[in-house]
Amino acid sequence: MAPVRALLAGLAAAASLAAAGPAYGAEEVLTTAPGAIGLSAYGGVAVWSEPEPGPMWRLRGWWDGAAHDVALPPRRVPYDADVGPDREGRPVAVFSRCRREPALWSSHMVDWTTARGCDVWQMELRSGRMRPVRAAATRRHDESVPAIWRGSLVFQRRGARATVSRWMLSSPPGDPPHRLPVGSGRKRTPGADPGMTLLDTDLGPQAATMLWLSPWSYGITTSSWEVVVALRSGGSARILDRGGYGECSSRLISNPSVWGRGALWMAGGYSCGEEPIGRLLHFDLPSRRAAQATTTGLPLEASRDGATIWWLRGSAYADAAGEPLHPQTCDRSGTPCELVRSSSVTFVPTPFRTPEPDPF
Repeated sequence: MAPVRALLAGLAAAASLAAAGPAYGAEEVLTTAPGAIGLSAYGGVAVWSEPEPGPMWRLRGWWDGAAHDVALPPRRVPYDADVGPDREGRPVAVFSRCRREPALWSSHMVDWTTARGCDVWQMELRSGRMRPVRAAATRRHDESVPAIWRGSLVFQRRGARATVSRWMLSSPPGDPPHRLPVGSGRKRTPGADPGMTLLDTDLGPQAATMLWLSPWSYGITTSSWEVVVALRSGGSARILDRGGYGECSSRLISNPSVWGRGALWMAGGYSCGEEPIGRLLHFDLPSRRAAQATTTGLPLEASRDGATIWWLRGSAYADAAGEPLHPQTCDRSGTPCELVRSSSVTFVPTPFRTPEPDPF
């Protein structure tokens, strides 16, 4: 566990340095969001999933100054919804609909390897009109975890017997989708956690980013998370960050969003007997420079919308019994959770090195 503790110590030191300067300008608490997961925002519109009795998950949204229930039925797993611009620049949501829903781990992580009959749909949130996205609605494959930008789409594609997900990019006008490079891979071991699948993705005009479930172990788990970014112009993907659960220390990362030719994501962690630590990280791929912003309260998810950052503020990375929460889950231990919108966010340069995977 020594490498994990060292990473958390560095995280704490960097966060304390950044705290000396301004982090956020105008900060607006929009609404409470109990148990929220899957935050995405664009053009003043945001969506996220909230749990309901059943257990089921409902897609919620914020637009026109108020919170709304999106006109979709609850599903057994959190929606893999993304908000982005259609070809005319209007905010729309894309998400999957499955004949057989994927399994949901106790940590609220969706196991897309178990889903069947999944296609991607696009929806106008205010009117409720929706349609399937032809490039990501095939009979031979399952398509899920989409993101949209000006009519282009990134999404996950899997065959029924596939061991590795494909990260696909479909660009207008009607070009066939092509594969983007993914994160780490290795031969699966019997009894290991599911791996080599997407958990979240985002798309911008120059780059795409995703959260990848890697088969490399981290701490006490047989898999780990990776923040991956790839340029739309081509070339290899870059793994920016890694995280996972340790026996007494954990490094948590969640839903990256595109920022220029790089990515923004939440990086946090906790150690036994210590207060949890969290910050927002930005990495620019061409310059290989990193910057960070601290927050008032723990960030559990964040989504960049131009100069504005929407984020979910919680108070814990573990529940009341000390069990770790999935890094994208906005607390299920009964403590407050809020949807926050911040403008004029100040990021300060920070040294950053991508953590190495556990060799075991």
